[in-house]
Amino acid sequence: GKGSSGFSGVTQQVIQNTVLSRERSYERKLKEVILTMQVESRFTKEEILQLYINEIPFGGNVYGIKSASNAYFGKEPDELTLAESALLAGLPQSPSYYSPIYGGNPDAAKARQEWILDQMYKNRKKTGVTEEEIEAAKAEELVYSNARVDIKAPHFVFYVKQRLETEFGYTTKEIEQGGLQIYTSLDY
Repeated sequence: GKGSSGFSGVTQQVIQNTVLSRERSYERKLKEVILTMQVESRFTKEEILQLYINEIPFGGNVYGIKSASNAYFGKEPDELTLAESALLAGLPQSPSYYSPIYGGNPDAAKARQEWILDQMYKNRKKTGVTEEEIEAAKAEELVYSNARVDIKAPHFVFYVKQRLETEFGYTTKEIEQGGLQIYTSLDY
């Protein structure tokens, strides 16, 4: 029928995360292309983005922006400050690395948040933010909810999760929900 407006990376990730298995084959890639075209022809970009943001991992067992907003700050998404929103926006890149609660590197979370804010200012014609708002967001001290990580040896666990993502290409969802059996050197 009518052509697609390009194979959106976001749409492909929605398809990969919600419909298709992890197998790597030409058949799976073909299914991905067909499903991507169908989704892009039936949904607006805003609807696809909404599907994506409600599915992606934010660290720990937290999936979707509403869950992340509540887990990190004890708030609904529409109650978040610019600083809090920027922090959450930076997490999907690598949740096990950037998460200040579930990850092992809180300094990286702050650096990522500031990078997000800088990008928002750089694209201020689209985002509508002012320099004053960005500086206030960077200076805001974030107060996290009392989320409890009920994991034995959390630093080791998150280190292993990060290695599985970076060295073996697993997604956070695959690691946490994929039924993997992982053996390590830790004798707890």
